[in-house]
Amino acid sequence: MGYEVIPSQSNFFMVNVKKDVTAVAEEFLKKGFVVGRKFPPMTEWLRVSVGTDEEMKGFMKTFKEVFPAQPTAQTKSGIISHKKAQEAQNLVSFVLFCGYSRHRVT
Repeated sequence: MGYEVIPSQSNFFMVNVKKDVTAVAEEFLKKGFVVGRKFPPMTEWLRVSVGTDEEMKGFMKTFKEVFPAQPTAQTKSGIISHKKAQEAQNLVSFVLFCGYSRHRVT
């Protein structure tokens, strides 16, 4: 399936990026975003603090740059499946919902 996210009622969420987060965090830092440190034994889970709407939009733009969507094999109908793009869109929806929820609560 897509990027797994741990449900959260706090000011952050965890997303499984399916690789060690140390290098991922360095990529985000190069692009101007600080993300949470590694939490052993969850070394493939990226901790993301919920920010303002603008910050979360910037995070999602950077997430898509760090994890670009790649088309998968062609289907029998000839349509290219963009599974990674859909996974990223699902994550965008979740992140924007978290940002919206945060603003409603505070």
